[in-house]
Amino acid sequence: MILEGCFFLFWTAWVKTSEICSIDTGRINFFSWQSYRLYGMNKAERKQADFLTLKVYEALIEANLYQERSRSKSFYDFVRDRYYKVIELPKVFARVSEAKEFHRNLFIKIRFSPQSLAKMSDDKFLTQLNQVLAINDSGLVASEPIADEQGWFTYSLSSISYNSRLEINAFKDLPISGNSLSVKIDKDHVWNMAHEYSGIVAGASGTGKTSLLLYILILLSAQKTRIFICDGKNDQLSSLAREFLPQDRWASGSESRFVVHYLLEVMKARYQYLQDVRKDSPEKTFESVRSDKHLPPILLILDEGASIVASLSKKEQTTYLKELQQLAQMGRAANISLLLAFQQPNALSLPTSIRDQLTGLKVVLGSLSQISPETKRMVFGSGVDLLQTKKSDVGTGYIWLEGSAQPEAFSAPELPQEADKLYKLCSQALVNQKNLKLA
Repeated sequence: MILEGCFFLFWTAWVKTSEICSIDTGRINFFSWQSYRLYGMNKAERKQADFLTLKVYEALIEANLYQERSRSKSFYDFVRDRYYKVIELPKVFARVSEAKEFHRNLFIKIRFSPQSLAKMSDDKFLTQLNQVLAINDSGLVASEPIADEQGWFTYSLSSISYNSRLEINAFKDLPISGNSLSVKIDKDHVWNMAHEYSGIVAGASGTGKTSLLLYILILLSAQKTRIFICDGKNDQLSSLAREFLPQDRWASGSESRFVVHYLLEVMKARYQYLQDVRKDSPEKTFESVRSDKHLPPILLILDEGASIVASLSKKEQTTYLKELQQLAQMGRAANISLLLAFQQPNALSLPTSIRDQLTGLKVVLGSLSQISPETKRMVFGSGVDLLQTKKSDVGTGYIWLEGSAQPEAFSAPELPQEADKLYKLCSQALVNQKNLKLA
């Protein structure tokens, strides 16, 4: 008894022991050392992985994701002076790394039993897992798991401290690609407008919303996308549009309804063109409109949507929202995309019939404490959890690209701080807009 107590004191001084089960980091290290060696993890990384695995086991117990194996209800541990149940937990393995080049190859693997899987409810354990990561200040966040044939669920981990932000100091820094509709938002997120269609951006004043819109405007204009602008507050976007865009492709305030109406007429003309082409050449029926040189891409950037709606009479509101809805629902087939931006979207300025079409890019700027429940619901939908991150700078927030499992933290590109450099960048990107034909 005395010998066992001395060993226990020595052991607990060297390892970390769980408060709710008889698992400790020493045992975890013993059973995981071969895998640690396989991934070339050093001593510090193994220690972090041991502790993380311990906390994952505790989370599994709290989530009731285990099987009871003891015939008796419990047994008494004299050293710890407590009763325990004998249970079987899923196997867990964590890979962590201090090296920045491995930040996208970190993961936690859990092998759930069929009984444990039956107890799981959607992504509830993912939420608990991220709570464990946040509480223990791991600097990591887990993504939706991928299951393999052996029953292992792999939760990819990304580093909160990893800087994914693009720095754009001059025109040469723009990530221009061969795909004219590809927008690299940061080092880990690319919005392909050809496949992920229209989008929505929300953010309170001062969170970097206009800067993100400006970056997208600059990049797509540099790639010869035809730009339309509606600026609800007659601010920076209006100033650029006044200088660089054709007069019929931009407006501010209540005049924005005329630009939306004009773009709707452009869309109808494109539909008529496609009907004529398919009538004369039926073999082109299934060709992509994006391969037709007569239908160059168009993007409508509509900023401060709520201000535009508020500036209109009831009758004008009805017409404006109806035409905007038609563009949202039918624009894709005519190679026309929309990017709508709001400080705080609401049902009046963003009806469900329009919001449901904005699925390609969904962005909310600001820290978790700055994002209202209504904004989160309007942009991401009901029942979506946003994970706490350490990113709180202007231009940081959450992004959800079509096809992704859930919103992820991101950082918008950083544009030049000096006014003259920013203006030069804009002018280089927008200089040809007046010469770009719509057909």
